[in-house]
Amino acid sequence: MAIYSIDYIKPSRMDHGLAHPIRKWPEKASQTYKKGAPLVNSGGYAKEASNAAHANILGIAVKDGGNTSSNGTSSAQFVPAIPTIEFVGVIGSHAASSAAKSLAASHRGLQWALYKSISTSVWYLDYAYKSSTASHAVVVTDFKEPVSTANGEVYFKFTEGVAITA
Repeated sequence: MAIYSIDYIKPSRMDHGLAHPIRKWPEKASQTYKKGAPLVNSGGYAKEASNAAHANILGIAVKDGGNTSSNGTSSAQFVPAIPTIEFVGVIGSHAASSAAKSLAASHRGLQWALYKSISTSVWYLDYAYKSSTASHAVVVTDFKEPVSTANGEVYFKFTEGVAITA
């Protein structure tokens, strides 16, 4: 089962039941990221993260990048990566892109890296990097779909120390 464009990372719920905040930052030039991409701070400008990013994360984009020619011409909009906000995304694997990865009960509580699909540009939780201390950014808190679902949706939060306060 493939990862599709509708599988992008989305904010899901907050610990206190309030609506999730949306922040704006000046965007770095030439940003072509898609909604659902993790954004990082790059010299005071928001830009798309690299695969397995685990530092300086601002949050998850709620709109596509502006693709402007100058820094700061467009504003990135994102839900901040703070511990009280839970997101939903799918699991996959860059190591075996054609093979679906199924949810297992043991995935709950594990730390995962975020990775971008080469074919769809959609970000997902990477099975190949689960529990890798060098590249983890998020922890799975719950399942949105039943155990054994291929490329199943999970709830997750960003781990302590990977996000910056925006």
